[in-house]
Amino acid sequence: MSTETEPTTSPNRGTGAASAMFFYAALLVGGGVTAFAMAPVGVDARTALLVPFACAASMMISAMLALQVGRVKVLGMIGIHVGLVLPLVFAAAIGFRAVKTGAAIDSWKTAERAYATSLEKREIDNGAAARVAFFEEQGAPTHDKSYARNALWFLTIASVVSFGLILSNRPKPEDRGA
Repeated sequence: MSTETEPTTSPNRGTGAASAMFFYAALLVGGGVTAFAMAPVGVDARTALLVPFACAASMMISAMLALQVGRVKVLGMIGIHVGLVLPLVFAAAIGFRAVKTGAAIDSWKTAERAYATSLEKREIDNGAAARVAFFEEQGAPTHDKSYARNALWFLTIASVVSFGLILSNRPKPEDRGA
């Protein structure tokens, strides 16, 4: 039997908010990877990775700062408040892109029908270059962007839900340190 006592440490009061921020960062990365994997062959979908990864990095920095709330209150509070604001900013920006992408899908569908009709009437050649030229002439994307729209709406909803999760797990005023 040992007579040594275990050192007493106070629990980290920023853990709940930081955990929610890390979880949100994981959702962002997962959404980006999924969108990238769902992109049609030949489509440059790097943005589907880069933007969520950058957003996730900023959330992880906020989470690490939030963990400081018990030791350096100012840093912890900065991390918590930035971690609360960022999901709302991301939700607005990503939601805006989702709406714009939905409009692009509508123009793609219209152009796709017009292209099929033109092919049936033999008004245009059937080839990749002719197809791209036709869609560009119509001002429509050359491929279906449903994968991006779906990922963007998922990330928008995840951002709003994560805001609520972070808000509900932030430390109470009396637990925010000295």
